[in-house]
Amino acid sequence: MCDLNDNESNERCEEKSKSKSNHSKWRSNTKKATSEIFYEYCSNTSIHGVQYFGQRRPITEQIFWILVFLVSIVCCFSLIMSVYHKWNETPVIVSFSEKTTPVWNIPFPAITICSETKRILKTEGMTYANFYNNLTSSIRAGEKYTPTNITKDELDEFRTLLHICNTQIIDKEEGICYTFNGLSSKDLYREDTYQHNHFDSHNAIEYSEYSNRTLSWSLQNGYDTDSGFKTYPARVLGAGARAGIFIALQSFKQETDYYCRGPIQGFKVLLHSPDDVPHVSKDFVRIPTGKEVLIAVKPNMITTSIGIDDYHPLRRQCFLHNERQLRFFKIYTQSNCELECLANFTLEKCGCVKFSMPRSLYTPVCNEDKIYCYDRAENDLLMSEFTEGLKHTAFNFRGPTKCNCMPACTSLTYNAEISQANFDLEEMLAAGGDTSFLEEFPGSQMSRLSIYFKESQFITSKRSELYGITDFLANCGGIFGLFMGFSILSMVEIFYHATLRLISNIIRLAKNRNRN
Repeated sequence: MCDLNDNESNERCEEKSKSKSNHSKWRSNTKKATSEIFYEYCSNTSIHGVQYFGQRRPITEQIFWILVFLVSIVCCFSLIMSVYHKWNETPVIVSFSEKTTPVWNIPFPAITICSETKRILKTEGMTYANFYNNLTSSIRAGEKYTPTNITKDELDEFRTLLHICNTQIIDKEEGICYTFNGLSSKDLYREDTYQHNHFDSHNAIEYSEYSNRTLSWSLQNGYDTDSGFKTYPARVLGAGARAGIFIALQSFKQETDYYCRGPIQGFKVLLHSPDDVPHVSKDFVRIPTGKEVLIAVKPNMITTSIGIDDYHPLRRQCFLHNERQLRFFKIYTQSNCELECLANFTLEKCGCVKFSMPRSLYTPVCNEDKIYCYDRAENDLLMSEFTEGLKHTAFNFRGPTKCNCMPACTSLTYNAEISQANFDLEEMLAAGGDTSFLEEFPGSQMSRLSIYFKESQFITSKRSELYGITDFLANCGGIFGLFMGFSILSMVEIFYHATLRLISNIIRLAKNRNRN
């Protein structure tokens, strides 16, 4: 209450009264301006159905249009979420390229050959079966620790052969193999690896032809424009056997050791990209003795469009060449990554690695007492990858695992069509009356291998955006337009009426009240 005898108190009361009056006027102006804006917006908006909210309609019609409007909003957001899930989970699609690619744009496949006959270089005439029988007879005679019928060198060779000839191990090591047209160890391995510093080998694979040449090709960029015809790795100019390679394969009956590798003899051949370290025991073509085998090659190449670079690797389900760095390899491929992961896992489980695995200079190599361990380690790693992968199957993509070896975004593989016939060398030489070859190489068993591109061009595949941000916005706009007639300008209209227009009306009403 105000004291009528106190002038100062009266002034404060008058100020409070004026403040309440002004506040009441402001609320009244705001309410009236908001009401005007609402009816004005409903009368002029482009959004379907909203105009009925600003009309004096029967209550039943108002309820009807409110329900229709709410159903439209629910349908819009339901369809938009469906589009979002498709854009988020499968943003990349692999489709055929618009043009064909000539075979001279890619390298001729690297060819790795391993013989099923494992020769013993130090002890002439000895086989795995001889070693095994001599050792078991010594053990039966009670010479468990110092067998008298086997020298120390022979025992060391036998211990080495256990890694190659153990028939209980499906994924055997292949011993000495030979690769044509593969990258040298200096281009494959990093400088601090054993393979880079000592010899060109994986499974003691020998690389010799291109060890001193300059690399003029990469999987991402292809060959250099000025590389010419004689390139490293090599390429061919066309298709057919004339532009391919012929390889004569020779083995000897007296060196065949069925106890080491089992009843199947001959050679294993693997076709792979030059920048891949071959896994011969996992994927190979078998070349029997006394046969001619023709392999018609069809390249399978996947390239990458620029638009997918910004996606996370898990979304596009592949790694770009500079996204995933390997410890032992300079070049990322899925095959190289899996081999490195197996080497690391084997070292963790067994404290050593197989002699064929990539390793650092001081990593221990497994002895024969670790054969079961490293064989078991590979099975454990497969089970671990399978178990971790199951956690993400509901999302229809390969999630993160221990190895994290997704495919490279740009990849090159070679599919093979195989035909074969008898290669009767002895009959041919006997018919010609020339037996000098058989006399010089007694017990010789010959096979012949021919590898060539089947066609001069092939169709590549391309990883590209299935749903880019533009496609996503276009789909959302189409859905909003179909159900509600909503557009970007409709959003601008809402912002305009809720801010600029509302403020302008409040100011206008306040001025009118002051005049009155």
